[in-house]
Amino acid sequence: MVFLLFRNLILFCLAVLCFPKTTFADTTLRPVPVATLYEGGGSDVLLCGDTLWLTSPVGLEIFDFSTESGPRRLSQAIRLDGAKKISRVGETVAVVTSTDSLVFYYVHSGEVVEQTGSMPSWYSPRALKSYRGYFYYTDKYSLTRIKPSDNHRPIVDYWQDGGGPHGGLAFSGDSLFCYFLDGLTRVYDIFSVPIELGTLQWPLGLASFVHEQPRIYAAKGTAGAAIYEYSISNNVQLLGDYQTYGDVIDILHRDSLLYLADAVRGLMVLGINDPEQSYLYGVNEEPEGLAAIALDGNLIAAAATNGAYTIDVSYPFHPQTVASQRRDWNVRDLAVDNEFLVAVVDQVGLAVIDIGDPAQPLVVSETAFAEEIRGVDIQGNLVAMACGSEGLILAELTDPASPMEIFRTKTIGFALDVDLDGTFVTVSDGNEGFRIFDITDPANARLVGGKSVNKTITAAIHRGRYVYAAGPQFGLGVYDLANIFKPTEVFRMVPHDSTRHLYITDNLLFLSTARQGVQVYDLAVPSTPVLIDRWDFISAPRAVAGEGSLYQVIDDQLGLATVDYRNTGSAEVLCVQSLANRAGAVAVNGENIYLSGPAFLHMLQLDPPLLIGDFDNNGVVALTDLVGFINFVFRDGQSPLRPGAVDFDGNRRYNLVDVALFVQLLYPR
Repeated sequence: MVFLLFRNLILFCLAVLCFPKTTFADTTLRPVPVATLYEGGGSDVLLCGDTLWLTSPVGLEIFDFSTESGPRRLSQAIRLDGAKKISRVGETVAVVTSTDSLVFYYVHSGEVVEQTGSMPSWYSPRALKSYRGYFYYTDKYSLTRIKPSDNHRPIVDYWQDGGGPHGGLAFSGDSLFCYFLDGLTRVYDIFSVPIELGTLQWPLGLASFVHEQPRIYAAKGTAGAAIYEYSISNNVQLLGDYQTYGDVIDILHRDSLLYLADAVRGLMVLGINDPEQSYLYGVNEEPEGLAAIALDGNLIAAAATNGAYTIDVSYPFHPQTVASQRRDWNVRDLAVDNEFLVAVVDQVGLAVIDIGDPAQPLVVSETAFAEEIRGVDIQGNLVAMACGSEGLILAELTDPASPMEIFRTKTIGFALDVDLDGTFVTVSDGNEGFRIFDITDPANARLVGGKSVNKTITAAIHRGRYVYAAGPQFGLGVYDLANIFKPTEVFRMVPHDSTRHLYITDNLLFLSTARQGVQVYDLAVPSTPVLIDRWDFISAPRAVAGEGSLYQVIDDQLGLATVDYRNTGSAEVLCVQSLANRAGAVAVNGENIYLSGPAFLHMLQLDPPLLIGDFDNNGVVALTDLVGFINFVFRDGQSPLRPGAVDFDGNRRYNLVDVALFVQLLYPR
């Protein structure tokens, strides 16, 4: 320990003295992520009674798998940086985040009560296991044992540095086996305080393993699975191996059976009565990209890229899925109004999300109103849905946890999108143009007008006495509703490019095209849009949303672009954020931005410029900020209110380098 403190002091001094003089400034207004829903699959899993605990890009999620109607989400501990590994001791849960921090939660009856502590990791985490009331945790170069206190706060009980790089962990009786990637394995007596007993030389390349003396059941990634036996004299003998279709990431053993997590084939059950001639009993191929498995009785919980599964293995020749929470979602469309966001999610239907706290969005209901929902809009507690061949559906959110359908009707064409405006709802009806319904009494909505055209209409927006319609080959059209029963075309612009999206705010109309950027029209005369600007710096826009002078543009190549547009010809891109997947829809509500696409629904907020070093976010950088930051880094103190303000090197981790740069900021040499 003395050596470690001395080493850290030397590193700190070198960092302060040797880092080049740096200017710390960030004056850009930019959207920052605050939460994510409907993203990706699982990376680790726990099964506890009727609840399944899943780590994913969203964070820690808990599902009740006991209901006949299917899995029900009980709670979400949403973190920006997601979660990778999970373990549990009693009512304390430890989670390794995607930024390599170790975070602890108090969980009671399936509900996340509170976060009780966190520990920054100096190096990349490798393994997190629980055994006999302790958490055991390895990163690249150290082993840590953690005891949850009575108030569920983590207490480091044992720590050992050096000897890396670490691999996995396994337990047998009073022994802990800590595997290193070079094959060297340290053995500890953990009856009380861990005591190192010696080392063993094990095979290389174990992705994960189970140790049951004198055998090692190993998952070996691309090399499949293997069974070894070792003697006291440290001789390791290969008893048998099994080649699989894909990488074997995880492995479980019970009696004469092995359970393998194969990234390509799914869950595989092997019979190993004779290790030299292991044979395949059964396979469940539903989990795709299987990453982790856990066994509880005759149920296996599985975390995969396409969701979470519980699989009954009581009959090993036919491992059968009992329930699943699939994650191959596509969030097609979204709309926001005050405290609720509604989203169209494939495999789910209409999701109603409480966004009263933007950083902690809560999915309050998921309802399959139709076989396919293509577009959605919300106005107060009324939701309108465009449902393809099933037409228009209206639902009330008087009780958001249980949306109630109040009206349904088929349209002439194929309903692609919908727009709510006062007492009217306008349906984009595909090849049949658009249809207008009077919703003065939503439960008895009446068709009052429409227009059939010879091209597909994908967007139709009602404003005042006009409908603005657009489509890929149709271009832009304006229709006068002086006689609402028979709308009259008063403007038409035939496109030179495919039209993708239509957005109207104040007196401006934004038309997104596939290859010619965003066209901006002035609606000072509503019947005659006038082209006043063209944002050709946006190469392939998909959609636009915004208000005032700030607009968010999603682009196939750039990602999300924030544009300041104060005057004609003055558009300025303030910042661009790349996206892992192409976004398909965007909505803005005040400072909050919502993005959706294949397997994600992101919530972002417009973040005012950071004052670098302002740990307590009071507008002043002082010594108290440095003291608070040091307590956060080294003593698990209060977290910064705006983490970016103290992430000096921009790597989303906090350590000696950041402390040294903080000192340099306060006391420049």
